[in-house]
Amino acid sequence: MLVWLILVAVVVLLWAAMWRSSPRAAYGAVWGFLAALVIYWIFSGNLTEYVTGMHEIPIWLPPIPILIVVISLFYFGIRTWLNADNLPPPRNTDSDEHHGDGHH
Repeated sequence: MLVWLILVAVVVLLWAAMWRSSPRAAYGAVWGFLAALVIYWIFSGNLTEYVTGMHEIPIWLPPIPILIVVISLFYFGIRTWLNADNLPPPRNTDSDEHHGDGHH
C-alpha cells in the first residue's frame, strides 16, 4: 500500500511539473490516461481468463501493445506529413543568424 501511495505522489509531482512547463501537454496526459483507463475497462473482462491462467494465451495477444504504438506513430506521422504545408514559416531571430556560418 505504501508503494502505491509513493507511486501516486511521484506521478502527481511529475504531472504538476508538466503543468508548470506546458499546460497543454498536461491536459493531453490526463486525456491519454483517461482513454487508457476506458480501454482497460472495456478489455479487462475479456483478458481476465488469460491473465489468471484459465486459458492458454493466443499467439496474437502479446504483440498487441507494440501494434498499438506502431499504428499510433504511423497515424501521427501521416497527419503531420499532410499538415506540413499549413505550418507557418520559421521565425528569424537575431540568435539564429550565427548558427551554421563558419562555426566548427
